[in-house]
Amino acid sequence: MEYIVNIEQMRAELKESGIKQAMNMKEETIIKKHKELNNPDEAEQGAKASFEVNITKADQVFFDNIGLEAEWLASIANQYDFDRFAYVHKFKAFRCYRGNNQVEWVSINDLSLINIKKEITSTMMTFQPLQKDKQIIKLPWRK
Repeated sequence: MEYIVNIEQMRAELKESGIKQAMNMKEETIIKKHKELNNPDEAEQGAKASFEVNITKADQVFFDNIGLEAEWLASIANQYDFDRFAYVHKFKAFRCYRGNNQVEWVSINDLSLINIKKEITSTMMTFQPLQKDKQIIKLPWRK
């Protein structure tokens, strides 16, 4: 019952702030608008996609040594709405997931070429790239 009271309070605050449609909004929209009204910086951070990265401690040491930055994965996750990345050391690449489905691959060198314009590691084996029509991440150097 307290939840309903809080929603009604939020609705009243939105209406007082000049949002006339507040009485007809869904609960999710009310919560979002209330956050934007009271905490604009926090609302922007909440809009960013959350994602997880599956790596081992040895992989983390490897990333630190070659200079891979976590922000590179964050930008790809936000841009293409990926939920999860799983690192495969054999290919030096991440599997990109939406939900429980793997939808794309992105290599460490693809990430570095996008962000710092140079490759940061050598690869012995590569993954089979997706067909052109199924690729989500469009990179000019992919065939």
